[in-house]
Amino acid sequence: MDFHIHYESIEPWPLEETINKDTPYTRAITGKMKLSKDRRALHFNEAITLHPIPPETFDYKLGRR
Repeated sequence: MDFHIHYESIEPWPLEETINKDTPYTRAITGKMKLSKDRRALHFNEAITLHPIPPETFDYKLGRR
Protein backbone atom coordinates (compact mmCIF):
# COMPACT_ATOMS: atom_id res chain seq x y z
CA MET A 1 0.00 0.00 0.00
CA ASP A 2 2.84 2.37 0.88
CA PHE A 3 4.39 1.89 -2.57
CA HIS A 4 1.07 2.64 -4.25
CA ILE A 5 0.43 5.81 -2.21
CA HIS A 6 3.99 7.24 -2.30
CA TYR A 7 5.06 6.21 -5.81
CA GLU A 8 6.14 9.79 -6.63
CA SER A 9 8.93 9.68 -4.02
CA ILE A 10 10.53 6.47 -5.37
CA GLU A 11 13.54 6.71 -7.67
CA PRO A 12 12.76 5.45 -11.19
CA TRP A 13 14.35 2.18 -12.25
CA PRO A 14 17.34 2.82 -14.57
CA LEU A 15 16.08 1.28 -17.81
CA GLU A 16 18.37 1.13 -20.81
CA GLU A 17 17.07 1.86 -24.27
CA THR A 18 18.25 -0.22 -27.23
CA ILE A 19 17.64 1.30 -30.66
CA ASN A 20 17.13 -0.85 -33.77
CA LYS A 21 19.16 0.97 -36.44
CA ASP A 22 17.29 -0.82 -39.26
CA THR A 23 13.97 0.83 -38.32
CA PRO A 24 13.12 4.55 -38.44
CA TYR A 25 13.33 5.94 -34.89
CA THR A 26 10.07 7.00 -33.27
CA ARG A 27 8.81 7.22 -29.71
CA ALA A 28 5.24 6.66 -30.88
CA ILE A 29 3.55 3.41 -29.94
CA THR A 30 2.96 1.82 -33.33
CA GLY A 31 1.18 -1.35 -32.28
CA LYS A 32 1.09 -3.52 -29.20
CA MET A 33 4.01 -3.38 -26.79
CA LYS A 34 5.37 -6.86 -26.08
CA LEU A 35 7.40 -8.43 -23.30
CA SER A 36 10.27 -10.71 -24.22
CA LYS A 37 9.76 -14.39 -23.42
CA ASP A 38 11.98 -14.10 -20.32
CA ARG A 39 10.04 -10.93 -19.24
CA ARG A 40 13.27 -8.93 -18.88
CA ALA A 41 12.72 -6.56 -21.83
CA LEU A 42 9.82 -4.56 -23.23
CA HIS A 43 9.60 -4.08 -27.00
CA PHE A 44 8.11 -0.58 -26.99
CA ASN A 45 7.82 -0.47 -30.78
CA GLU A 46 9.86 -1.78 -33.72
CA ALA A 47 12.63 0.73 -33.02
CA ILE A 48 12.91 0.74 -29.19
CA THR A 49 13.45 -1.97 -26.58
CA LEU A 50 13.64 -1.13 -22.88
CA HIS A 51 15.60 -3.36 -20.47
CA PRO A 52 16.32 -4.73 -17.84
CA ILE A 53 12.92 -5.11 -16.22
CA PRO A 54 13.36 -6.47 -12.67
CA PRO A 55 11.43 -9.68 -11.88
CA GLU A 56 9.89 -7.97 -8.81
CA THR A 57 7.84 -5.85 -11.22
CA PHE A 58 5.46 -8.73 -11.75
CA ASP A 59 4.93 -9.27 -8.02
CA TYR A 60 3.14 -5.91 -7.66
CA LYS A 61 -0.61 -6.32 -7.50
CA LEU A 62 -3.28 -3.67 -7.51
CA GLY A 63 -6.41 -5.06 -5.94
CA ARG A 64 -6.98 -8.64 -7.09
CA ARG A 65 -4.99 -8.24 -10.31
